[in-house]
Amino acid sequence: MLKNFLKSSIYLIALTLVSTVGAVLIHSVLAYVNPTADPPGGNVENLLNTSATAQTKSGDLTANKLTASAGGLCLGADCKTAWSQVAGTASGWTDGGTSVYLSTLTDLVGIGTNAPNKQLHLKTATGNAEMDIQSASQNYWALYHDITTEQLRFWNADFAGNVGAGVGNAFVIDNDGVVLAKTPSVSDPDNAVATKGYVDAAILGGSIGSQYYQSGVDYYGQGGNLNYCQKLVISADGVATYTNVHDGLVCDTNKACLSGQCLDSTGTCYFDADGDGYGGGTQYYGAICNTSGYVINNTDCSTADATRWRNKYVDGDVDGYGAGSAVCVGNHTGYVDNNTDCYDSNASAYPGQASLFTTHRGDGSFDYNCNGVLYYDLNCVTTLPDSTSCFAGSLSKTPGWVGSVAACGQSATARYFTSWYNSSCTNGGYNSWSCTGSTYYYDYATATNYTRTQSCN
Repeated sequence: MLKNFLKSSIYLIALTLVSTVGAVLIHSVLAYVNPTADPPGGNVENLLNTSATAQTKSGDLTANKLTASAGGLCLGADCKTAWSQVAGTASGWTDGGTSVYLSTLTDLVGIGTNAPNKQLHLKTATGNAEMDIQSASQNYWALYHDITTEQLRFWNADFAGNVGAGVGNAFVIDNDGVVLAKTPSVSDPDNAVATKGYVDAAILGGSIGSQYYQSGVDYYGQGGNLNYCQKLVISADGVATYTNVHDGLVCDTNKACLSGQCLDSTGTCYFDADGDGYGGGTQYYGAICNTSGYVINNTDCSTADATRWRNKYVDGDVDGYGAGSAVCVGNHTGYVDNNTDCYDSNASAYPGQASLFTTHRGDGSFDYNCNGVLYYDLNCVTTLPDSTSCFAGSLSKTPGWVGSVAACGQSATARYFTSWYNSSCTNGGYNSWSCTGSTYYYDYATATNYTRTQSCN
């Protein structure tokens, strides 16, 4: 009995081992097949498997590594079998760890353009092209190309002034090569700081305005090397005043500073007795002109008074026009360069005055514009009838003074007409006061007397 039991047990154990091994071998050989029907409740998705059947996963998929088959990796119908086929991977740049650079060093870089013409080409479709440079939290510097003026400008918010158009421009290069810059101040008492290039252009006849000088600052020009011949001071209102410096000192080979210019030492000169920069009297030649105290001009009107060196005319009424004989002055106020004022006691009387006046200028004359010809505002006698009744219009009848032309400043009776549409003079109403242009615009008219004061010039 026991023998039969042991024999049956051994048989069952062997059958179990064979079945298990067989099942493992069958699973290894045969691929997994998805269920052919949804499980109860529909709460189990198909498992990812190694079959050739396409599968779709609606949730995220995370994997340590994905290896593409011969078909590649696909986004929709766009399949790639190599990274080089992915757009943008061939960037032309190399990341060297601490530096990034063009893979091909001769390539050109375009920002805003696909056709760069140099190593770096910035371009905009509209507006200014700009490049900014900034250190930490400091205000940035901008280099930009102004689209309107075509100027190249350097800009910074710390710069309170302005060069050219636009606030904050510290340095500008015009499209014709002109450099506009705020110039430095010269504070060294020995004039050792050179500002040549900013000053010489103005001294030699250039435009003060184009140099953009600071007001209230002294600038020194030079005559060829480090010996300066002239100082330029710009006032707050932009007026330039020159002062000669280093007169008599050598400023270049065989040249000396004379009256603010570096001139040939064989030139002529005059003695500046009062040291105001202007000479007079005897004319000198040669080496003496290289010594201090001699200048090349002889325009000093007072060689014994350093505060007076030029002739001007008194402008008594401060209208910009002087009168009388020349007076030797310096920087005195109340003087001008002309003596064309015909009456220097009334600021309304000066050459070119266009206004008319009913009172004389102060001396009985009405010649306010200084041309010697008297002009009357109304200079005709009326031919209109002395009646307020409505009458038929006539081109032969004009407005004007009644009886005779009034004198300048005189009040008298004048007559004007009003033209009307109808014979009852009730529709229309166009007034005419002048001696000329007195056409009746309509068929009928009325005349009216009024008091008027004659104005003249």
